[in-house]
This record gives sequence, structure tokens and C-alpha cells, in this order.
Amino acid sequence: MPRTRLSFLLVAIAVLLTLSGCSHADIRFVDDGGSYTQASATDLLESADPGELVNERADAAPRLRQEALSRLRDLGGTAETAASVITRSFPSDSTGVPYRVERATFDGDAAWIILEARGRANGPLSGRLLWVIDRNGTVLYSGMR
Repeated sequence: MPRTRLSFLLVAIAVLLTLSGCSHADIRFVDDGGSYTQASATDLLESADPGELVNERADAAPRLRQEALSRLRDLGGTAETAASVITRSFPSDSTGVPYRVERATFDGDAAWIILEARGRANGPLSGRLLWVIDRNGTVLYSGMR
């Protein structure tokens, strides 16, 4: 095999390996979630696993956020509605990446429970945010860890 072809092949393999190693935002959607209070929503924030997002850097957050919202939209139905409410309610350049969205009730009212991973500039996405918003996008409760 001529040297040029071998070089091209090695470059192509390196590009494919690099692309396959690119991270993506995994998001869990729970369509018929539970009934929450401030205490139980905070407990969920403490116990829900953000997965591989903890290994990501905050500078990747806007891209990962858009990817997570696209995945929600792809699910259709109430997940698509949740993605629309989140998009309307929060800035697009947010450093919060949703990893769990749940259709639930909060103190008896219909709500979305949103858990996000976030980080400070140049740091890891090691922080956690909890948002409880009503179906129109009004924040009912929030918390962080």
C-alpha cells in the first residue's frame, strides 16, 4: 500500500476514534412521575445520578444542553412539551445541562421537575441544580448542591 494511502487511512481512523469519543448528554424523562414536596424534591436532587456529565467541562455545557433538549424533543409527546417549556424558561447559554426531567406534581400542582448538572467557567459539571416549574414555566422551587 503506498505511503499516501496508509497516511490517509490512519488519519481517517484517528478522526473516527475522536468523533466516537465525543461526549453526549444523556437525559432521563419520566412521564408519570411522583408527587413532591420541597423535601422530597431536594432528596431527588441528592440521589439522582447525572451519569457521565460529571466528567464534562462547563465550556461544553451549551452544546450538551442543546443536545439534551433535542433528545427530549425526539421523544415527542409530553417530553417534547417539557423541552419547549425549558427552552422558553431558561437562557440558551445556560451552563446547566438537564439530565432528568419529570412530569410530576409539586405540593399538589402539576409541575416539571428538572435536574441539571452545572459548573463554573473552566471547571467540571460537578454542581447540581433542581428546578420545579409549573406547566407554564414559572419557577415554583429551586435548589442546588
